[in-house]
Amino acid sequence: MQTFKTEKISNELVGIMYEELFLSRDKSTYGYKLLKQQVIDSITCNQPLKFLLPAFPCKSISAEKCLSDTPDMAEWLALKKIVSTIRKIEEVYEHGVKFTIFSDYHTFSKYISVEAKSYYRYREGLKKIINAFNCDGALELKSLSDHEAFASYNDDEQMDILWELYGDETYESTLDKVIATDSSVRKKYISLKKFMGDDQKALIGSLGKSKRNKRISEIARGMMTQGVALDNFLHQTFPHHIRLSIHHHPDESAKHTLQLFDKSLFKTPWHNCVTFSAATGKYLIDRRNSATCQGENHQSIISPIYFEDRAWLLLELPTPNPNSREYLKKIKFSLRKEDFALFIESTSTDLNISEISNIAISNLLNEFGILIFRNLKTFETVNDLESWYSGRGQFLEWSFGATHIVKPELETQGYTSSVTSEEALPFHWDMVSPPPYMKIDQTKHKYHEYTPKEFLLYCKSNESSEGGLSTIINSSMVPLTINGRKRKAFRETTLAYRTRLSYFGGTERNYPLIMTVPGTEKELLRWWQMWDEESHPGSVQFNYSRILESPLYDDITTLEKEITAIALNDANHLTLEFRTGDIVLVNNHTVLHGRTAFKGHRELWRIQLQPELPAVQSTVREV
Repeated sequence: MQTFKTEKISNELVGIMYEELFLSRDKSTYGYKLLKQQVIDSITCNQPLKFLLPAFPCKSISAEKCLSDTPDMAEWLALKKIVSTIRKIEEVYEHGVKFTIFSDYHTFSKYISVEAKSYYRYREGLKKIINAFNCDGALELKSLSDHEAFASYNDDEQMDILWELYGDETYESTLDKVIATDSSVRKKYISLKKFMGDDQKALIGSLGKSKRNKRISEIARGMMTQGVALDNFLHQTFPHHIRLSIHHHPDESAKHTLQLFDKSLFKTPWHNCVTFSAATGKYLIDRRNSATCQGENHQSIISPIYFEDRAWLLLELPTPNPNSREYLKKIKFSLRKEDFALFIESTSTDLNISEISNIAISNLLNEFGILIFRNLKTFETVNDLESWYSGRGQFLEWSFGATHIVKPELETQGYTSSVTSEEALPFHWDMVSPPPYMKIDQTKHKYHEYTPKEFLLYCKSNESSEGGLSTIINSSMVPLTINGRKRKAFRETTLAYRTRLSYFGGTERNYPLIMTVPGTEKELLRWWQMWDEESHPGSVQFNYSRILESPLYDDITTLEKEITAIALNDANHLTLEFRTGDIVLVNNHTVLHGRTAFKGHRELWRIQLQPELPAVQSTVREV
């Protein structure tokens, strides 16, 4: 019997699907009603919601469309959207999700002209992305070769076996007649011919017009008949799954049209590449040649951004003036993580950072969290640094001024704080604990009114013999790598932080573990790692945490261990070694940072920017 609770949760789950993944559908249509009933059946049987998406076959062979034959930012963004939806469903529904991506490479292998070795490189790349999101249990990748009826056959045989076992001879024998008499089928056929003619242009372009048209017709007809065979196989193998599709389907269809990117984009990642526009802060999904031509026709340059030594996406970078164009072409861009920590390295030391527009810097920082400018012109004095950085906003003034020179300074009675020592520092964000003289009252002042959006680190020198690595956590990635129900518990868990006297001050501050920061539109981990006498004996300075409220946790030590394990997951964590002259900009909302202990001299200059609506307009300096 359907209960009020079942009705409520089913409505919520269907709402998430349409909000996050599907094209809209009227609630009175067959497709919507079928989906709703499938959800109710799963709830009633205490089963996970099962989804099936035939997609992600391989990269197109067309060099005009894609960057390479391996997954890149296009697949990352598409899978990230699926994972985000899975996490939201998990939060609402305790039995979670079983989402199967069925790679249909083998279904069409003889028509798309992609070698099996390229497919397996692509498949392994997809698995690596799924693993990065720690979503293996909820999101799986399958293909014909994973099923018993096909496992014993070679890759080039599986397409034929699929037809023999699941093909429709009547459909094949009457297809020409149906194309001639049914306008919707003819439209599909003509559209497929045009698409595949473009896709296979490199292979069939040299053929005469008659042979070329014949080959395109064979490909289109073959793919249509193979599509029917695949449908039959999937219907028998996954009879109770919610069927998703990358193609448009009418409202009365049992298949639900998927949007792998934004609602306005109906694109596939394996036929396109991604360009990030530093002028607008938006991703553009289009053919590679279209993106390149469009960028070069504007006042910008197009450069590849590399990840793991391969082109991962393109960057459209605006040129503030004609002279900047040649300078900016000397930059190599590379990411340390799939969408995080961007290195901007000049191949010539005559490039000044002012050649890169502040709008571009802001958009890159918002998207990639941390920017490391390397091998650019250096700053000789603090005044030189402040002169440039003042163009990005008003400085946050501390009792010691705007620029904090961070280096070890041994006083007669020992180090003044852990910051001025050589010891490791815990993960934190800047201004997690404002000093008392700033008069920040959390009952009056909101997080975004006193927390800097960004800060600058300039590596004046680094002569340390060992250690001194900056430890970095991608705060926006963390919520995607944990189960939705745990994320909900983290969101509802508030920790209280305090420390003894230092330039932080000793006032206790309270923050939820996961929070949405205004302006970011992202859920972020906000965490100050506990650094007490038990966990880090002998430290210069300690800070303490306690659970203020939580629906799940009552022991701070247990919780700290759990957060630390999540934060140090390879997908969320990295280390950086700053070189002399590095200019590092950090998004203070989306990044947590600390450092490892070191030996030797290292000097960083740090400046923080005031929030856009600062709670503290000015400070009184101590004398």
